Amino acid sequence: MKKLSRVSVLGLSLLLGACSILPSAPKVDTYQLAPSNVSVQVRGLPLSLMVATPYANRYLSHQRLVVVQANHEVQAYAGVRWEDELPNVFRNRLIDDLRRAQAYRTVVNDKETVKTDRRLTTDILAYQVQMTEQQAMAVISVDANLFDNKNASVIASKRFSVNSSLDSTQLSDVMPTLGRLNDQINTQIIQWAVAQ
Repeated sequence: MKKLSRVSVLGLSLLLGACSILPSAPKVDTYQLAPSNVSVQVRGLPLSLMVATPYANRYLSHQRLVVVQANHEVQAYAGVRWEDELPNVFRNRLIDDLRRAQAYRTVVNDKETVKTDRRLTTDILAYQVQMTEQQAMAVISVDANLFDNKNASVIASKRFSVNSSLDSTQLSDVMPTLGRLNDQINTQIIQWAVAQ
C-alpha cells in the first residue's frame, strides 16, 4: 500500500511539473469600434423598430478581425479580437445610432420580448481587410431588410457597401478606417429605413 502511495505521489508531482512548463496563453488585444460620428438629420417616424442580430457566415460571426487575401484565403489577425462577436458589435452600434438620430419613436433589440411595428434584419456579407494584388482595402457590405410586423410583409430590401483603401495593414490604420466605414454604412441604413 505504501509502495502504491509513493508511486501515486511521484506520478502527481511529475504531472504538476509538466503543467508548469506549458507555454502561457498568448496575449490578446481587445478592440471596440471608435466612438460614433454619425450625425443624421431625419424626420423621425412615430413607430417602434426592432433591430435583429445580424446573420453572418462562420468566419465573420466571431470576435476575430478577418483578412481575405488576394487568393481568397481567409485569415485573421493574430492576438486581436473584437469586444464581442462581430454581429453583436454591429447591431449594438446601429441601435445606438438609430436612437441618437431619433429615427423611430422606440428602437429595441431582438432580446427584448416586445411587439414592434417594424423589424430590421441585416446580413453581414463583408466586414474585413481585403487584399488585392495592388492594395489593401477595408470593406463593409450589408444586406438590409425592413419588415412590417403587423402583416408580416417586406417593406424594402437593399444592399449597402462601403470601402476605403488602407495606407497599411497595421491596426493603427485598419481600426480607425473600419470605424469610419461603419459610420458611413449606418448613416445610409438610417436614412433608408426612415424613408420607407
